[in-house]
Amino acid sequence: MEQLAEEFENIQRSMGVQVFKTDRSFLTYQLSGDAVIIYDIYVKPEARNQNEAWRLFKSLIPVAQQLGKRVVIGFSEKIGKNKDLGVIAMQAAGFVRAHEDKLRTVFIKGI
Repeated sequence: MEQLAEEFENIQRSMGVQVFKTDRSFLTYQLSGDAVIIYDIYVKPEARNQNEAWRLFKSLIPVAQQLGKRVVIGFSEKIGKNKDLGVIAMQAAGFVRAHEDKLRTVFIKGI
């Protein structure tokens, strides 16, 4: 599973997405206008349920603010075995629903 996550990270890098990484997790994002768009957050299985994703997100905020960004936009896919965890995590981090369609829910948060 970890190798698959690393391959996914490399694919996103090749598409121009930036990676913010720790030894236990990574977050892929892109800067656009006054926003940071988060595409994916991956936490290694042994680090899950330990607030690792929240720490990673919080570490990105000061960097985004220094770059003049004002909002963070994130997505939660409506497919897959962890589909409900994304919504729970986004709402717990203070994001609000901005849009919803059949495939995903879009969240936004001011920073």
